[in-house]
Amino acid sequence: MGKPLTLQRIFAAPPLAGSLPTVVRLSPDGRHVTYLRPATDDRERLDLWCVEIATGVERCLINAAELGANQELSEAEKARRERRRVFSRGIVEYEWREDGTHILFPFDGAVHAFAIASAQLTRLTPADTQQTDVRLAPGGTQVAYVREGDLYVYDIQRSIERRLTDDGSETITNGLAEFIAQEEMHRFEGYWWSPDGKRIAFTRVDSSGIPVSWRYDINASGTVAVAQRYPYAGADNARVQLLVLDLNTPSTAITVHWAREDDDYLARVHWTPDSCGLLVQRQSRDQQQLELELHDLYAATQRVLLCETSSTWINLHDNLRWIDPTHFTWTSERTGRAQLYIGNTDGTLEHVTRAACTVTEVLSISPDTQQGFVSGWQDDPTQQHLYRIALASPAPANVEPDPRAMTQLTRAAAWHQCVVAKNAAVAIDTFSHADQPPRIELINLGDLTNTTLVANEIAQGHPYHDFVDTHPPVVFGEIAAADGTTLHYRITRPANFNADHRYPVLVNVYGGPGVSRVRREWLSGWHHFLARQGYLIFELDNRGSAIRGPAFEAPIHLLLGDVEVQDQLLGVNWLQSQSFVDSTRIAVAGHSYGGYMTLQLLAKAPGRFAAGIATAPVCDWMLYDTHYTERFLDSPARNPDGYARSNVLQNLCDLRDPLLLVHGMADDNVLFTHTTKIIAALQTQGTQFDLMAYPGSKHGLAEQTVSVHRYTMMFTFLQRHLRRDGDGA
Repeated sequence: MGKPLTLQRIFAAPPLAGSLPTVVRLSPDGRHVTYLRPATDDRERLDLWCVEIATGVERCLINAAELGANQELSEAEKARRERRRVFSRGIVEYEWREDGTHILFPFDGAVHAFAIASAQLTRLTPADTQQTDVRLAPGGTQVAYVREGDLYVYDIQRSIERRLTDDGSETITNGLAEFIAQEEMHRFEGYWWSPDGKRIAFTRVDSSGIPVSWRYDINASGTVAVAQRYPYAGADNARVQLLVLDLNTPSTAITVHWAREDDDYLARVHWTPDSCGLLVQRQSRDQQQLELELHDLYAATQRVLLCETSSTWINLHDNLRWIDPTHFTWTSERTGRAQLYIGNTDGTLEHVTRAACTVTEVLSISPDTQQGFVSGWQDDPTQQHLYRIALASPAPANVEPDPRAMTQLTRAAAWHQCVVAKNAAVAIDTFSHADQPPRIELINLGDLTNTTLVANEIAQGHPYHDFVDTHPPVVFGEIAAADGTTLHYRITRPANFNADHRYPVLVNVYGGPGVSRVRREWLSGWHHFLARQGYLIFELDNRGSAIRGPAFEAPIHLLLGDVEVQDQLLGVNWLQSQSFVDSTRIAVAGHSYGGYMTLQLLAKAPGRFAAGIATAPVCDWMLYDTHYTERFLDSPARNPDGYARSNVLQNLCDLRDPLLLVHGMADDNVLFTHTTKIIAALQTQGTQFDLMAYPGSKHGLAEQTVSVHRYTMMFTFLQRHLRRDGDGA
């Protein structure tokens, strides 16, 4: 037997799975791979590392601890990191100059340049200033950033800073994506460099039309009243203008009239290769129409190139890549699965892939070889792979093999995330599965040979080595929904699993749109811990979950917490039919939408669960934001019944099973108000429950001390309601 695995160890340094590499990039010359990884002595601090491809030699380029203590970030940067779910300190983002001579990165709000040859570090921005959203211009001689609501450009060669806007205020921001864009549309950019580096397009966001609502952030030392312009469902959004500045004449801005209706969403912005036009993705307020519109900035003309429509909603994507000056890639779900298309500036659209594949991300286009490289899946949505697709003109439909079929380039049955070199010579593959923590391999895209760059093998000296003897096995399977749809599940078992023993089960639920949980990837520390305590962990992707296509997602349209609950209960039925499951000891737990699902399951199926843990749950969709909520429920004015029936509070009268509520008291996403409403409702009806609120914590509850406390409390709660003598590893 190996060492016992404790929750304290799970959240201690070094990380149990090894120092997981993130933000993996190739150097411009293709000789090095760089990435961020947690420090061995502080898992919350990220340092910048580099491995030389030819030799495999790995070294730390920048130890963030040597840069000084982390200072307080600006409120804009704090919000931006929260939206991106960046909870680490140290170096959290970086960018290579195109000539490969320097790496630029922000630290403590300042912009730094690291010289590769000399290892010299230079601060670029003025002292006592805080920057956010730092990005290099093409060519690498200028860098842009936002400070206190205004957009700046710094000329690296001349060491001159230029302020491009001057009206930043409490309600006006320039060059910074608004809350809705960041949180729900995953548009994190508020400005875009032209390919020639001479112009910059940017948003001017006016939030004055959103009424001030007060969010009370409760910290350990007191309460801070935060004036927040939160766009509640059915209410006004911020007004977004799109402007273009020529850096040679920055006093005169071109206004791009992108909106057709006042409440349209600016979904995406792309420059044309000649730097003379913009492609704008415009989404209607009901999200049932997405138009791609070409704006010629100097002829002052505009025309729609393509239009996507849906009777439910359109999923946004980031898969537009230019192939040449008139052709670009596009993905659409119009055939029922996300497929690859080639668009033309003349307005035509050519279908490239065929029905037996799903494209999740366009990674790179090689115009010289007429090949595209994409991430996606074909037969099994629990795996993600790298594929190559020929972009040349297709053969007739009856020709076999299909010359445009996706050719799988990654091998292991795993979840692969890849970066492809600009010249399409190599790809960097970061992947993991249940028995392999994340590792990095180099794929030669010519002969398809693999070279290991970061093995992360569980050998002597690896943080997980002491616990490998009790490594939990994982089983994948399928059940059928009521309409016959295939639902995928994952069960994590104790290492000493015995089919004749009856185990307690935790149903680990999310269940909401935009997310899939059942993946062939390395498991969280919570999974590893619970399995060693004698629990089974069951996860099921119900209808409404991501990457399975519109037909799989659509059943939740106009009513939330219904079909998802039905499917999860089918999973519970399946569990109860298994001889190795103790049907009287099944608990459910979830975070965010998973917290909402936990409450709905307890309320709609009383007696089916021995206990439930709801963390940061939504209870009333009228209290959530416009873009997310209206995507699935439409507006409150048009669908009042759907909002009412989706509200957890109407079902709480039937909740009688043990409940633990958990919430961060400074949550600016799912506001703490959701939990206070649940508290009041349960108290009014006389229902007893457990509660833990974390002062100062936001939606992620990611602080190390909070994590240890929270999971210890959750485990204690589960033990109280599910534990019996004879349980355990």
